[in-house]
Amino acid sequence: MRCGIIPVMVHPESGCVYVLLGRNRTAESYPGSNSWSDFGGMAEVGESAEACAAREVAEESLETLVKYHERHIMQQALTDGEFIFKRSEAGSVHFFVKFKWNPGCIFEFGSIHKILSSMSKVCKKYELTNSERATLKKYRWFCKDSRLGDILQHPAIVYRTQYLKTDTISYADSKFKKKLELRPGSKLGAERARVRVRVIDEIKNQWLEKDSMQLFSIPQICAMLCQGSVSCSKGICSQLDTEIGPSLTQFIRTLRFQCGSCLAP
Repeated sequence: MRCGIIPVMVHPESGCVYVLLGRNRTAESYPGSNSWSDFGGMAEVGESAEACAAREVAEESLETLVKYHERHIMQQALTDGEFIFKRSEAGSVHFFVKFKWNPGCIFEFGSIHKILSSMSKVCKKYELTNSERATLKKYRWFCKDSRLGDILQHPAIVYRTQYLKTDTISYADSKFKKKLELRPGSKLGAERARVRVRVIDEIKNQWLEKDSMQLFSIPQICAMLCQGSVSCSKGICSQLDTEIGPSLTQFIRTLRFQCGSCLAP
């Protein structure tokens, strides 16, 4: 079963209703490539629809909407019926959930996505070469260095322990060397000392399923449903994912029938 969340935000001054959608990454083998879609995916074995939707919105929004370690709060809210609208059909469930007005999450998503996607192009699952070590050092991707702050603690990052000889890290500056944990062998001598560092092994692929996010007003959503595509702020023309079209149509009908009372604070 496919489960997802479509965030809804209301402008505090104008009262206009906006829907937050994510644009799927561009890939030939990826279904729905380059189309605007919800934040959702397939449920894991034994996972409920509410749990799947909460996990997917945390992953695909890169924690800008829901923190991954707090996804159980969103799951409980969905279980308790704290959503605006829900549409269930064969094989899919969509929850329309009201979020606090926060257009800044779009720019936060772009910054985090840029860093994580850059990391994913360098990370390898085999022994690092000298050029790769130099690249890691250039961007300070050894987790001993805290210059990137909380981004190094992002749940999308998978670490592994790398043992290096001291001569292989001669390029490191003095401040960085002090942060490394030297473990000289008692019998081998200091000249063959080894350094233990944690380096980034990979970036989880499911966290990079969205390239960008954007807020759409109800008139824009109606135009997308009628025309089938829309031009975003960067001039990229993308179509609406066919899986969420019926859900958006039903949501707009319900919204107009209730005259927005379901979105009242």
